[in-house]
Amino acid sequence: MKGAITITAYKNIKLIQTSNNDEIEDTILKLGNDYRTTLPSIVKSKSNLLYIIKNEKTCSNIGMVCLYNISDENKNAFIDGFVIDKKYTNELVYSLIQIIIKCFTQMNLNKINALHINGNQHYTNLFNCLKFVQEGVLRSHIKINEKYYDANIRSLLRHEFDRSYSSENKLQSMYMLEGFN
Repeated sequence: MKGAITITAYKNIKLIQTSNNDEIEDTILKLGNDYRTTLPSIVKSKSNLLYIIKNEKTCSNIGMVCLYNISDENKNAFIDGFVIDKKYTNELVYSLIQIIIKCFTQMNLNKINALHINGNQHYTNLFNCLKFVQEGVLRSHIKINEKYYDANIRSLLRHEFDRSYSSENKLQSMYMLEGFN
């Protein structure tokens, strides 16, 4: 384990940056069949950053956040997050917030991108809550179980983050006020 970011504002959640293949594989297996086909390509690359979302009370992995296609030249990356059950959505939101803060304040990125399957209202709500702006639709972009799906592409720019949510407290307050459905 390379390091941990402890989220004290919400329950007992810890984000652990990892390259431990056993821990990653264990988490992927818990996520379900849809993720088993799409996640391996993300986790295999050495340049991607993977964070296990761990519930400290139960000592169990409940999901992961991935930063991938990180471009030092263009100062951008893609972010995605997964949990083993939708009941952990709040933990996922707080974990994504922590990584977004790290991207803009420590990694000095200019843009964070997110892809999700078109029509997935859960992820639409999630990224709307995090103030990502829809940029477009990539047609037949994601293949799951031999079927192609359109993907929405969204982004959050550094100046949008700086203008509205320049501190962790402000970003977490925004989440608490607006809530997540």
